[in-house]
Amino acid sequence: MDFVSHNDRDILEMLKVIGVDNLDELISKTIPEKARFYGHLNLGKPKSELEVVKELEKLSRLNSPEKGLKSFLGAGVYDHFIPSVVEAVTSRPEFFTSYTPYQAEASQGTLAAIFEFQTIIAELTGMDVANASMYDGATALAEAVLMARRLSKSSFPGKVLILEPVHPLYIEVTKSYTEPHGIELIAKKHINGIPMLDELPDSSDFFALVIQQPTFFGTIHDYTDIIRKAKESGILTIVVHDPHLLSILEPPGTIGADICVGEAQSFGNPLNFGGPLLGYFATKKEHLRQMPGRIVGETVDADGNRAFVMTLQTREQHIRRERATSNICTNEALCALAATVYASWYGPEGLKELAKTILLKTDYASNLLGNLRSIPFRGPFFKDFVVALKNDAEKVVTDSIEKGVIPGIPLKHILKDADSNLLMVSVTEKNTREDIDLLAKIIEEVDR
Repeated sequence: MDFVSHNDRDILEMLKVIGVDNLDELISKTIPEKARFYGHLNLGKPKSELEVVKELEKLSRLNSPEKGLKSFLGAGVYDHFIPSVVEAVTSRPEFFTSYTPYQAEASQGTLAAIFEFQTIIAELTGMDVANASMYDGATALAEAVLMARRLSKSSFPGKVLILEPVHPLYIEVTKSYTEPHGIELIAKKHINGIPMLDELPDSSDFFALVIQQPTFFGTIHDYTDIIRKAKESGILTIVVHDPHLLSILEPPGTIGADICVGEAQSFGNPLNFGGPLLGYFATKKEHLRQMPGRIVGETVDADGNRAFVMTLQTREQHIRRERATSNICTNEALCALAATVYASWYGPEGLKELAKTILLKTDYASNLLGNLRSIPFRGPFFKDFVVALKNDAEKVVTDSIEKGVIPGIPLKHILKDADSNLLMVSVTEKNTREDIDLLAKIIEEVDR
């Protein structure tokens, strides 16, 4: 259906119902003066629908893989191979037209798919329960902090210790969620990329500890002792974990973590210009009633057949607003379905082999580039690692693209206080040995 804009009469009728005389008066009630733009947007002359479509098609071709660029972009969202079976399932109309399954009796297929997603996440994380998904990994972390606040017995509003390096954008989103609650986020600085924690703070002030595996810089660490000490001190542990790495490391749930969250876009979902993404959220059974979002449960119908229902819907739409654990009003059901098909297709052993492949390729790339330039943080690495170039990373990226490779992301684009010469390189199973060799050759050429 094409978009049909409101005419002047429509607008005046709506303004009359609202109780204002014009659009400026309406806007002044919600948008402060300093946030308004009074200039002129450079949109050019009006065009017909046909002309606009042709212009958009022209722009889209600039992003075409036909350009043959080898990509090493990542830093939280990754380009993985997606088996064709994933789209074959997710493109079925009964799935891609689905919304919230309010009527369980008419939504058994959707509910069954979500239940399988929850089961896969629970098994991967070593946790007892998982929800039907969140908006993305960043909001999942924010919700995890709020959940830990509800579970905690420490002084209100309390503090959260973030053991760096945790993804800076995750921290920013979490601040947006927690500041209205008076929760303070305290970052414990890393030393050369290594998370450091000599002793845990007083649990009467701090109610949660946040760690990331691998870290934002791609380094893998053993957090077993830290999680054990946090548990003994009465501090809840939240782990942000890459889903692929879950298949080869001991799961957070088995080493005592309380909540495990992360970004599952890499399970069967394309990059797609930044969204939609897929946050996962898992926790222990005793924390179930404080878990945000939707949860699908298994039951039996009147005839004794296996059936699925929405259960523990702790949202403001279903219970009194002040008792709601979250105001997230939807889950990423289609993205979660893609992740479910992806994980089922690979199976437990396939996911292990895939993770090992990514680990080995990341190791090869970091060692190869480490022979040419400095690697400021120590591995082992998984997917991501940082390279210290001789020149500005922005210029190196621009020059490398001209030679057919996107070598990574200038770290200062994400981490504001990062040096301008630092480049974050990301590797997945799609990057061949030849691709990595070409990356090293081009960096040697353009970074002189």
